[in-house]
Amino acid sequence: MEPNIKKLNNGRYSLKIRYNYLVKQQSYTREQTVTKYPYKNRLVAQETFAELQAAPHKAWYSEKHPEKGKFDKSFPIKGLFSAGLLIGISIYFYLLGRYMFKID
Repeated sequence: MEPNIKKLNNGRYSLKIRYNYLVKQQSYTREQTVTKYPYKNRLVAQETFAELQAAPHKAWYSEKHPEKGKFDKSFPIKGLFSAGLLIGISIYFYLLGRYMFKID
């Protein structure tokens, strides 16, 4: 892995890494921004890179397109929460409608 720490316009820093991964004896190289949120200073970005380099990681890839691999795969917590909330509200109004028509 190679780091690329870049200073943004707002004085914060972003961390991009270049990494290699192997799929069926074929080597691929990708570059990816590690986090969505920029770091407050260069030292924090360097420390994050050191932590990432210390442990082995898996590259996530598609069997059909292994060249489009990802270094980290985030879990869609916000999407799941929104879907659960929408389902809960829908069930509430469905049951409310059944209750209202039973009274008549």
